[in-house]
Amino acid sequence: MENYINKEYYLPLLEEFYKTAGEDLITCGYDQNPFIPYVFGNYISANRKVFYIGQDTFYWDPKIDKPYNKENILKYLDKNASAMTLEKISSWKNKTSYWGMVVRLQLMLKTEKYYPDITALNDEEWGIVAEVGYGNLNSIELPKTIIKRDECAIKDYDAYYRITEAAMPLQSISGILKAYNPDIIFILSWSGSEDELIKCGFKRHDNLLEPPYRDVYINHSTKQIVVWSNHPSSYSFKSTNMEEMCLYLFESYKKAQKLL
Repeated sequence: MENYINKEYYLPLLEEFYKTAGEDLITCGYDQNPFIPYVFGNYISANRKVFYIGQDTFYWDPKIDKPYNKENILKYLDKNASAMTLEKISSWKNKTSYWGMVVRLQLMLKTEKYYPDITALNDEEWGIVAEVGYGNLNSIELPKTIIKRDECAIKDYDAYYRITEAAMPLQSISGILKAYNPDIIFILSWSGSEDELIKCGFKRHDNLLEPPYRDVYINHSTKQIVVWSNHPSSYSFKSTNMEEMCLYLFESYKKAQKLL
């Protein structure tokens, strides 16, 4: 099955973004377009819907044709949803930290096993990976990410910050909850604000707080769980590794489940 993006929810938001910030996007020097959360092909039919949220996407590639009309925005949403695929993850083998963690944690949630080598997965295991949803805390690349790319330089930071503000509805966790109704969200970036979760009815469980490895929020009405953790690229700097963190986040989820 193809990746899916909730156009009914995100189309009006993206139309408003280009209406508000389309000119700033052109003049500020930023060479990408807003990232929109989407899900892989097996997410809708999954018994447990799991969303993984990173910080931002390095070199976000899909382009949108001008003018910024409904037809071109719909085409962009399709490009957005097809930018990350199982084939691309597989081609990176064991080299990628973020997607390597997503694959291993997703498999552990289903099989309770750790997979040190994701190059040897069978079709059934890739089918489990295809149940994930994917989002970012930042729809627009952060300056510290942009600077890694020599081909992009922000010329007008006032305009850049206006586009980041205009993109906030596209990156909101509350939007992901409305558009995709996940059972559990793993946020793999120790940044952002928990205020949005509190406003959505989540309760912070301080007894499970272990900065910067774990912060747990539960909506006891909807039975949804959010586990906030740090980015996999930082594990070596925090005296841990992917296998340890994969097991740790799996156990964190099980502890949260007991509180439902």
